[in-house]
Amino acid sequence: MTNRSQFKVKWIGEPGQSPLAILKGPIGTFAVTKREIVIGRESTHSTTDLIVQENNYISRCHMILSYTGQPNRWIIEVNGKNGVLINDTMYKRAEKQPQSIPYRYTYLFTYCFCFL
Repeated sequence: MTNRSQFKVKWIGEPGQSPLAILKGPIGTFAVTKREIVIGRESTHSTTDLIVQENNYISRCHMILSYTGQPNRWIIEVNGKNGVLINDTMYKRAEKQPQSIPYRYTYLFTYCFCFL
């Protein structure tokens, strides 16, 4: 027998709105309606939309993904000193401006970021 709760979609942002993206990972599937997503490790000192506890190299506010308003266009601002590996490209904190990330299926940590 299949457990239906494992297929339940969680929301990052307001439920019921049209999602801008879908995040699929080891702890579930998330429909993203927020235009800015903070990804990092769990902390009582910061607000994180998606908690990633995969290793000790993740900062509290490791990165921010922002929707540009254009279809399939997201930018990344890296705050973690260890950077972020996305589709075999390393994004570092030292970058002066947020950078565009590839659209379609983008892999962050163990999550697949699917643009809609």
